[in-house]
Order: sequence, then structure tokens, then C-alpha cells
Amino acid sequence: MNSPMINVRLAQITDARAISSVHVAVWQSHYRKTIPDVFLDNLSVDKRLEHWQIWLEEADYGNKAIYVAECNDQIIGFISGGPCRDDEEMAAEFYAIYVKEEFQGLGAGKKLLEAFFTWCKEKAHRTICCWVLEENPNSRKFYEGMGGKLSEGLTKTLTYALKDVRAVRYEWKL
Repeated sequence: MNSPMINVRLAQITDARAISSVHVAVWQSHYRKTIPDVFLDNLSVDKRLEHWQIWLEEADYGNKAIYVAECNDQIIGFISGGPCRDDEEMAAEFYAIYVKEEFQGLGAGKKLLEAFFTWCKEKAHRTICCWVLEENPNSRKFYEGMGGKLSEGLTKTLTYALKDVRAVRYEWKL
């Protein structure tokens, strides 16, 4: 059986609703055991839409990149990134990478990350980082498989609906 064709391209402003839909769907399916249901149940595509419209407009100025993965003309995943938000030593950071659950394992995440790495090289960014929930073994395994190295001792606490969760940082040198 042939794997479906996954295409990756720069996101456009018209993709905002589809990106919002992927964002909410992945959070609601992937984080159920880590983040409180009350937080996840309150997520909505309409609430995320304005955020993604703003981000896509900012990406047009070249300081941020947002790529989407498509399968059969449907957006199934995305990656967003830009300047590192909390470490001047790191040139770039990808802020989010999500692929719909039913399309995971088909190479979309790899293609998205590779597209972001290419963007970083074009911008002369040679160091990249990301933050991931410590209790997210699948994503951590993916990052390690893509050459990411755990930044020893670097953690931060995030709070969702009064529950603290710890994030760890991964980094890449291009």
C-alpha cells in the first residue's frame, strides 16, 4: 500500500482557519493526560483564529516562518517559528509543530521540521531550540530522532488551568 503524498509549503493568510483547527484538534487529543480537561475543553477554532491570522500577517515580513503540511489538499499539520524568545545564544526557535493524530508517522513532522531548518539556514540562523512538555515522550523521541539534543538543566514551568507542567528544551546546531 502506498503512503499518502505529503506536501509542505509556506502558509498563507487563507490557511488561518485550517491551522487553528489542527492546533485545537491536536491539543485536545494529545494532551488529555497532561493538561486539565477544563483547559482543553475551552479551546476553540474561533478563539485560535485571530491568533493565527496575526501570526500569518507577521510571517509575511520575514521574521517568522509558518509552514503547513497537506495531504489530498487538506492541511494536516503545521510548524511555526522565528527568533528565540528567551535565550540570546539561540538564534531561532520553533514555537509549535503539530500533525493531526491520524496522519502521524507518515513523515509530515519530519518534512515540516526540515522546511523550518531550511528557512533558518536561509536566515543564517545556526542554532535552533524548542520547548516540549517533559511528559511528552513521543515528541521528545521525535526531536531526538531529528538530531535534537536535550539542553541539560534547562526547564521551565507552564501553568494550564492551575496545573503546573514542566517543559524541557531541545536544541540543534545547523
